Amino acid sequence: TSDIGSVNISGPGFVSKEEMNKSPPVHGGDAGLLFFENNLGTTSKGYGTMALVGSEYTVSGAWTGDVVFDFSDKRLEGLFGQPENITLKFNGEVCKASASDPRTFMTANGPGAWASKLQMPCKIVGRQDTSGG
Repeated sequence: TSDIGSVNISGPGFVSKEEMNKSPPVHGGDAGLLFFENNLGTTSKGYGTMALVGSEYTVSGAWTGDVVFDFSDKRLEGLFGQPENITLKFNGEVCKASASDPRTFMTANGPGAWASKLQMPCKIVGRQDTSGG
């Protein structure tokens, strides 16, 4: 996982850009502004935010390379006893990210080098620019 700049997500649970809280520690996260998290340089973590099960979100940003979206995990899905998924829209594409999606591509330091060859339900391959500019 590497820093691909800011990524935006919009949908249920997020406020408008005009209403966002820019102060620390929020830094616009309430409006869906996502920034790379690296645990103070100790690991490569990536990006993350909260989302409501069954909801639809739009993702935008500018990046080069493959991007994989994942949502929740099988343990939580089992605890709640129902399927967990969200719908994501990006660059004219739509996909569902599910708690039951395979995570074999994940390593302690992010996706393995071979991850780009795997078939995953919610993946962007190659260069994307969904920033609208």
